[in-house]
Amino acid sequence: MAELTTGLIENTPVNEIRPTTTFTVKVTNDGTEVATIEIMGFYVSGSTKILMVHELFALAPGGVAARVYFAQFDEFEFQFITSSDAVEISGWGKNAVGELVAAHRVLPAELDSIGSEEIIGPTGATGATGAGVAGTTGTTGTTGTTGATGATGATGVAGATGATLPGATINNSCTYTTFVVPL
Repeated sequence: MAELTTGLIENTPVNEIRPTTTFTVKVTNDGTEVATIEIMGFYVSGSTKILMVHELFALAPGGVAARVYFAQFDEFEFQFITSSDAVEISGWGKNAVGELVAAHRVLPAELDSIGSEEIIGPTGATGATGAGVAGTTGTTGTTGTTGATGATGATGVAGATGATLPGATINNSCTYTTFVVPL
């Protein structure tokens, strides 16, 4: 987006005739998309700028538009706001018989920015990753020192006592004793 101005153009009468009676604005869209253009024209009364023109229009890619405005004021200025930096604008003062007034010619490069000194466009797309070979894996670092042994945990709960088995007798001469088997 561009915000531009002609700056104040002095147009005081010389021998009771103003140098410029009309101001022609020419606009071209050198881009690839439709652009919007806002034109505001002001005249100066004392120490105040007064809006006399306010026009908004769209311009197709490759399109050209010309607008002619009344300019019989001691001082006047035109400001332009465009949706694209691809829009070129020029202004041409003309006298009462339609001849160009060289002192009131404003070419695109002669327009001043309104606000910031630079017009910063949108950030472009990120480029493709470049080709290349992956580097070699670095060497393994040294093994760190072994940490301290942790504290011994609490003693667990004792298990349940196992069942008692009955004793048995074989040949009346051998008796087995009872014993406990833990489960």
